[in-house]
Amino acid sequence: MARAELERIGRAGSVMAEFPEMLYLYDRPSILDAPVSATVLNLAPTPIGSVLAETAA
Repeated sequence: MARAELERIGRAGSVMAEFPEMLYLYDRPSILDAPVSATVLNLAPTPIGSVLAETAA
């Protein structure tokens, strides 16, 4: 949909009003760098075995 159409729909409902504001997410690719985030936030991935065991329990 074009931005103008989304803005028109957004005037009809509060949830839809957020869509035009978030269009910048689709203007260019998003680049996520997990190693930088992991270092800065002191994060480590959960081992898949632990995740599966917890899910199955």
